[in-house]
Amino acid sequence: MKNENRKPASMMNGGFMKAIRRVLLGRVGKKETEEIFYRAWDELSGIMKAFPDVPKAQKMHTNEIFPVAAIYRVLKDRMPDQALKIVEEGCKNYALSMNRLMRGFLKPRFMRHLYLNLWGVMTPAMFGENAGFHPVITVHTGFEYRMDMMRCPYVDYCERLKTPEITHVFCDSDVYAYTGLPGIVFERKGTLGTGSSRCDFHLYRTK
Repeated sequence: MKNENRKPASMMNGGFMKAIRRVLLGRVGKKETEEIFYRAWDELSGIMKAFPDVPKAQKMHTNEIFPVAAIYRVLKDRMPDQALKIVEEGCKNYALSMNRLMRGFLKPRFMRHLYLNLWGVMTPAMFGENAGFHPVITVHTGFEYRMDMMRCPYVDYCERLKTPEITHVFCDSDVYAYTGLPGIVFERKGTLGTGSSRCDFHLYRTK
């Protein structure tokens, strides 16, 4: 029983969840926030029991999807008018914190070339077929990266969890994280999670 409980407990402390916790603390205070997280922990345990055979390559993604879905379910029951806004705000704040980290990383110009090259390495390693994605990379250089994601487990799992309305928070996180980086432009026309036929990623250097 202890081993079963450790994993959901650690998942409740991921980046998205810490950011959502901070939003809740500001809105409802510590006592209610702890009660909400306690219930979300139970909800997450149930989700994990419902999906016992998640492929290993997908776990880094379900470790984000499942706890966000769990706390959204609890919030939707307790405060339906605020639930989606709280999750949106928390996920936005976390993505913006990642943006700040990347801004520091990319201040030296030589790091921008490395950064765009890393996209081509990271995509098949972390966002490949084994992880439930289907990426189609069309441009990969140290100056430009273009890729269309034709399948995404964030969309699939949010639908299976009956929480498709939160899918866009993960899509939006890309925009918040990658927009405004030093010397790099991020462009996107649409995502699978918001009704497009693909999630398009286009990054290129300006200097």
